[in-house]
Amino acid sequence: MKKEYYVKTVFLSVLAALAIALAPSASNAEDQMVQARLNAIKATHLASLRSEALKTGNGFPRNIQAGPSSSWLKRVTPEEVNMVTNRVGKKSQDSVIINGKTYYGSGEGYASTLLKNHSLTHASDPYTGNKVDKADAVIFVDASGRAHYFESTESYSAFISLGEKTEASLAE
Repeated sequence: MKKEYYVKTVFLSVLAALAIALAPSASNAEDQMVQARLNAIKATHLASLRSEALKTGNGFPRNIQAGPSSSWLKRVTPEEVNMVTNRVGKKSQDSVIINGKTYYGSGEGYASTLLKNHSLTHASDPYTGNKVDKADAVIFVDASGRAHYFESTESYSAFISLGEKTEASLAE
């Protein structure tokens, strides 16, 4: 029963995040995409809070708060991230050097994949949309362990500040 309730809760959280993301609150398509990314991270954070409450037997909090947007992501080092799957690895990652830069993957298979497919060495900054080299990126992970690559701490701060602005406007 708890499992079904949890699945239903996660599903509803994702639907709520999509509804917020698709609302015409942003001024243009680019802003809407950034807001959608931020809302997805918030939904993941809320789902993890609900899951933790169920695991500890504290019951399901009806009016759970997401907290400050700066708590939705946790900074990690590149060595912690499998750069093929873009997820925090459960074990230490193996390094591979490509064009003088170090990338990480879990085992020879991932290292081989990185060597064969150099497009996997880059990602898009969630805030600016610019192409970012994963070896040089500032990396944060969400509650699900998914990595988000930022071109700078300033880009991360600007991204997170959108969550604070949204929360403030909802409170008014």
